Amino acid sequence: NTVWALVPNEGLFYFDETKKRFTRFGSYSKAVHFSVEESDFVVVGDNVHSFSLNTNKQIIRSKIVDSGSLTFNWVSKDLAGNCFLGSSDGLYALDEENTILKKVFGSNDPHRVEELPFISIDHLFFSHSQLRKGGDIWVSTSQGFGILQSPFFQSVSGLPHDNVLSINTQADSKVLIAMGSLFQLKKNDGVFDFDKKNEPSRVSSISAFDNHTWYGTVDGIIHFYRDNSEKQTIDLTQRGGGVFFMSADHVGDNWFGQAPLDKPILGVAKITKDGRVVTYGEEKGLRTRILVIREGGRSEIYAAGIGQASYLFKYDRENDVFEDKSLPFSFEVGSNFEVHD
Repeated sequence: NTVWALVPNEGLFYFDETKKRFTRFGSYSKAVHFSVEESDFVVVGDNVHSFSLNTNKQIIRSKIVDSGSLTFNWVSKDLAGNCFLGSSDGLYALDEENTILKKVFGSNDPHRVEELPFISIDHLFFSHSQLRKGGDIWVSTSQGFGILQSPFFQSVSGLPHDNVLSINTQADSKVLIAMGSLFQLKKNDGVFDFDKKNEPSRVSSISAFDNHTWYGTVDGIIHFYRDNSEKQTIDLTQRGGGVFFMSADHVGDNWFGQAPLDKPILGVAKITKDGRVVTYGEEKGLRTRILVIREGGRSEIYAAGIGQASYLFKYDRENDVFEDKSLPFSFEVGSNFEVHD
């Protein structure tokens, strides 16, 4: 709760409550800017000085960072406590633990790392960001105003870079991913970590509703779990091959698509809340191969698949049938026109 002031060419001062006047603190006549957080200081100018004070304003930790020929005119900390410095040469980050200055580079193109377009930085400001714990970095320079943001796409450290067969988001920021093996991701303090799940194996599709989770496999098996415990195994090997798509609707029915074996499988099927398998083929209005079925925001279920004239269908829940909603195209399409989402 001490008031600190920096006077150009004179130094750093603090307000002495007992004497009711400002008192000079050390020899910082060449200092240009400073940052203070509780008892930790970073003072910049012709060098970078990091130190901490005790209650009597005595220095108990002191480090001077070698900045070479660089001079700095701004220092501030982001929302996560990381220290950034502005200079006529660009933007720098300070590793206070090891007293190392690191220049900040840009990467608008993921194939290249380049110098930032900002020089003579006058001011830095940080705002909340879902992608970076320390926030977005707003940069004010003599050339204009800019923002530095973390890349939109980010990988999960340690997770294999295999083909993702299915992904499902659940409550509590949990994400299930099937990529040969099954992984569960969870967000902790803005960062994702993961656990590998040993069962079930060979998962090719995932869906979830409340505490229910269905796992479809490449072998044509659907495993039903409630509260992470397996309750039912549904063998669909006589009907077809691998279960390539699943999606649960708002009443808890699990719709799925299954790959054919020796003949095409028209339409889709669902597993009801009581574990029954119900198929929807030509007699229910689906006369083509269906690749995707999903419920929208108005609880309307649409199915789409392969067909030149019939490729989009809407579910009529009251009559338990599908209606063809396909429209003719203004361009030429082949007989194997496919809708995947």
